[in-house]
Amino acid sequence: MSVLLRAASLLIGSLGVLSATLFHGEELQNPVRPATAANPNYERLLDLARSLPPEFAADGLLRVAPLAYPNNPRRRASVIREAFGLAWNAQDPYKTRLAPRAALDSLSGLHERAGRANLDRLSLQRRAIAALLTIDRRGAAELARAVRVPELHTGECDSPTPDVSAAYEIVSDVSKGVPTARDRQVLLDGPSRIIISPIQVGPIAKMLSAAVTNEELAYLTTVSFSQGLKICPRDPGAFFATLYETSRALEDLLRRCGTRGVPNTELVKAIREYYLRQINGERCPDSTAGGIDSVAADFNRFRLDLAFPHEASVPAIKQADYESKPSNSTSTPASVKLDVWQSEGAGQMMTAVRQLRFAEHSAPEWPGRVADFSAKLDNWSAGNEPLRIFVHEKCALYSTLMDQVGEQDRARLARTMLDFLQSNFLSEYPQEWFMHVGKAFDVLRQARQEPAPFRFRDPVVSFYWELSKLKLLGAAQSCHFTRAYLFRLVSNSLRIRLYSSAQLLG
Repeated sequence: MSVLLRAASLLIGSLGVLSATLFHGEELQNPVRPATAANPNYERLLDLARSLPPEFAADGLLRVAPLAYPNNPRRRASVIREAFGLAWNAQDPYKTRLAPRAALDSLSGLHERAGRANLDRLSLQRRAIAALLTIDRRGAAELARAVRVPELHTGECDSPTPDVSAAYEIVSDVSKGVPTARDRQVLLDGPSRIIISPIQVGPIAKMLSAAVTNEELAYLTTVSFSQGLKICPRDPGAFFATLYETSRALEDLLRRCGTRGVPNTELVKAIREYYLRQINGERCPDSTAGGIDSVAADFNRFRLDLAFPHEASVPAIKQADYESKPSNSTSTPASVKLDVWQSEGAGQMMTAVRQLRFAEHSAPEWPGRVADFSAKLDNWSAGNEPLRIFVHEKCALYSTLMDQVGEQDRARLARTMLDFLQSNFLSEYPQEWFMHVGKAFDVLRQARQEPAPFRFRDPVVSFYWELSKLKLLGAAQSCHFTRAYLFRLVSNSLRIRLYSSAQLLG
């Protein structure tokens, strides 16, 4: 078993003791009211959700369960557990962060943005556990015990960085229901000590905010987390990819200690040692000497502003304390190359839409030019281009064109885009595919048009449209519904549209 897998076991393993003791014999927290027959529409949606690919099936069950069984927590809990099980087969095991040198419009950039929909395995399981905690704390702890952080691949400067923060959010969520300070401390102690990559530092700092008493906070920061920082190995790629989020999380934790009167000198010392280990030696190609110096300046600000109590035993980081060498690598890794808009056909389509974008929209020939380009776009095929790249390019062009036309044409383009997506499902990249579905849905809703006689052939598209339609028709129950979810996906799609616009402005 690798070090990373052993760390994953320790991360979640401490939940086993709690689920077997603290929650022993605990029943559902909410009393079971007389069972209310679920709305048949929601029952049908539950059945449809179960037929979808696993990430959509799990997401669909989690969204429909509180609607279908608002007064029956046992049935709701059963559906949540079913969703948790389906999440094991999600295509993406966790989210990824964009490599520092990667272009935002690269495939890795698009994948990172699509992942914000939380349809990866860890995020889906965290959502299931959070939902179950409200009705069955013991059951939620049992699910948390089963979670495993997938094996991580780090150490390369230009590779996408795994984001496993959901695993620490699970521990934090479960800890809030633990009744005693001692048991909370036991729960948070193990994950705080085992740090084998910089990607863990920020999520652990956030997790420690769950500490309720000053005694817990003092022990976890002075002993557990400080020891973890001291053993974290050097990984400049992961360190700089997560530096901003990690720095803010450490700052918040130090400030929390200060405002509560908890001494954090040992933690400040550990942070200093951790920073020096990461910035000494060969740096990644994207990291400049100035960027390295800013890390030192960041720590020195921590030391002056947040150390409590301030002690001279925590010295500032000076340039003489570290030696940073530029990388000898001159190659451009595949993960940071611009891999879209590179084919001849894509370049021609981009040129055509650029000309259309800057044409006079009130000119008599404008409607004809739009119709001609729209027909050309509809008939554009992938040729030798990989399907994944082609789908992103064609949907970006549809999105850009939608912004240039009136409401009727916009709705027609949205239906055409949905038709294209239903014929080109990205089975290996379902979140990226669904990001574009969200954009088309938004346009259709804004136009207040039913897609009839347009038919949804794809069950995923059909499910989310039906769910959205039921909400728009006035479902009375209050829940985190798919509309907000789709708007979040739409914002991701708009990022692609903004990228396209930036290319057009050239």
